[in-house]
Amino acid sequence: VSAKHYWQANLRRDDNSQFGGSTTGFAGYGYQITPEWRANISYGTSFVAPSFNQLYYPEYGNPSLQPERGRNTEFSLAYTHTNHQLKLVYFENKIRGFISAETIARNIAQTRIEGSTLSYHGDFGPLKLNTSLNQLSPRNVLSGKQLPLRAERQFILGANYDATPALKLGFSLLAVGNRFEDAANTQRMGGYGLVDLYADYV
Repeated sequence: VSAKHYWQANLRRDDNSQFGGSTTGFAGYGYQITPEWRANISYGTSFVAPSFNQLYYPEYGNPSLQPERGRNTEFSLAYTHTNHQLKLVYFENKIRGFISAETIARNIAQTRIEGSTLSYHGDFGPLKLNTSLNQLSPRNVLSGKQLPLRAERQFILGANYDATPALKLGFSLLAVGNRFEDAANTQRMGGYGLVDLYADYV
């Protein structure tokens, strides 16, 4: 870290008794354009072994599954002023062997998940707000179809309020757009929303 430059690099080694070893890494760079504006770029690789349920759960698991291997690129631009932050992120994930959660778990040879996220965080003293809008293009590269159970749009809104030093109130909203249940994109599933309320007294 220097006055305007930020670097990060990680290296990881996984040794799986069933699927062998894999080395993955991450490299990121950030530049503080002005006191309020910051730009970031990062690149990383990933290795995800199938879970026990994905391999062996009755009527769903597939013992022939192979691990996912991905390459992930991300660009972001953030504006921060006092207690407020606005951030725009663009990302592209290319995955070989993507594990699809259909009726029977299976690998998809090549997938590409491209998208952007616009988010806002605001601190208004006892009230804190968080919101984000996600736009995705989750695709099977070979067929051009949308990945099963992956929506193209998602909206999140959350609020936390310190009513008293001992009482905290919270609210969250998740809205998810239409998806497809199958790889052929013939079985459309409607969007849905979830609302959570909570109170915490200490």
